[in-house]
Amino acid sequence: MNALGMIECLNIPKGIEAADAMLKAADVSLLTAQTVCAGKYIVLISGDVAAVSAAVEAGAVVCGGGLIDKLVIASIHPQVLSAVVACSDVPEPKALGILETFSLCVAIKIADAAVKA
Repeated sequence: MNALGMIECLNIPKGIEAADAMLKAADVSLLTAQTVCAGKYIVLISGDVAAVSAAVEAGAVVCGGGLIDKLVIASIHPQVLSAVVACSDVPEPKALGILETFSLCVAIKIADAAVKA
């Protein structure tokens, strides 16, 4: 995987429609498409940077005014992807940092920056 792309939509039906548009717009792989809390829907895709960028833009257009956020990370750190698609245990943490965001896209950007630091 070269890039990770994501849209976050305030409308579940529009989110599903956006996922369809994203997969039709470019040669990308669907990692997940799901509700994340009441009324919010996310779509995560992967592929080469150009395809992911085109697909994210197609999804954003479909979401319209219901788009919360979107992201494309050209070289996502592997630990971030594991954390996004599954839960993992942290063996005996010595310290814990907590950041709270409204947007899950922002949370992924922060996680990627943190593990690359």
